[in-house]
Amino acid sequence: MRYRNLIDADLLIYQNPVVLAYLIYYFLNKFSNEKKPCDLSLLYYVTPILLIDDYYKILKNTQLKSGIEKFITKFIDNKSRDVLLRLKYEAKRCFKLTSKAIYIGHVCELFSVDRINAQVSIQNVPGNLPRIPIALRCRFRDAEKLGSWLAKHSGFEAVSLLRQDGV
Repeated sequence: MRYRNLIDADLLIYQNPVVLAYLIYYFLNKFSNEKKPCDLSLLYYVTPILLIDDYYKILKNTQLKSGIEKFITKFIDNKSRDVLLRLKYEAKRCFKLTSKAIYIGHVCELFSVDRINAQVSIQNVPGNLPRIPIALRCRFRDAEKLGSWLAKHSGFEAVSLLRQDGV
């Protein structure tokens, strides 16, 4: 009997903040194409989208050219608006993991954290990053997609779009 890989991709992400640090790096790589730093608070909302299947399935099924607005409306169209409204609670639940990942990314010089302005910007990382496991490659591509979408908005607008408090 053949055994599948014993480490499930989701389990690997949840238990390993290093993998999450690389996901954040890929997000920031596309976000920084606009030559602006990312608000630190935005990373805490990005993390649950990339980790939790309820959000990730919709992210994966939304095309790059559609944009963040289409991603948000898919929740409303699919009658899963409560999932979108739950995002801020999921961000709180992932707070420790996200904080560890930001710390690891900062220490490994993947990105720098400006503590005074609460902003994160990408570093010039050499091209010898570790290879991405095959099971996780689609998540890294989708992290870049999310980064390119949110780069078109200011930090406050991006967080407001994701939180959907006033809708």
